[in-house]
Amino acid sequence: MLANLRSLDQVVVGLIDGYCLGGGVQLAVACDIRVASERAVFAIPASREVGILGGMATWYLPRLLGIGRAKALLLGGAVLNAEQAASWGLIDQVVPVGGLAAAWEQVVAPLSADSLASVAACKHVIETAHDVDYQTAFDDYLRTQDRLLALPAAANMAQATLEHLAVGKRPYVEVGWFPFGDPGDTAAVVRKSSEL
Repeated sequence: MLANLRSLDQVVVGLIDGYCLGGGVQLAVACDIRVASERAVFAIPASREVGILGGMATWYLPRLLGIGRAKALLLGGAVLNAEQAASWGLIDQVVPVGGLAAAWEQVVAPLSADSLASVAACKHVIETAHDVDYQTAFDDYLRTQDRLLALPAAANMAQATLEHLAVGKRPYVEVGWFPFGDPGDTAAVVRKSSEL
């Protein structure tokens, strides 16, 4: 099930509020983007029980967190609050309690029917990054890019970008979700830093 979730062409967003234990951690790790409320708690207690290995977290966590942190969770009994989980890379963002719905809206806001093929292709390249050498990845990238540019969606996205630029906006700075908040604030920070 987790492998199938990871292989979906869509962006899979995990919203975590409260306890995320054992299988909950495995489910979260299978998501592309993980957002947790400040009250979230993460642990894998089953790994310290006789005959239970912590499921496929034993494969996913070293790839995501590194060997040392995977051992801390699976062998050492680490219990992480949301801020600790974010600093370890287990989750991508922490939001206030009650802020998960708004966070989800910001994650999916830039996505459209035109971007689905591109998102799916990018996700595939990212997922296989550790499994192939650079030249194989580069060759796959070029083939994929050619295929995507031939789709009608590419023309639609190009037109939308031109319209965005025509009204004085910078699309790759003003659209996005990380960190959560007003995208205008991010653009202001970028403009200010570019003026220095």
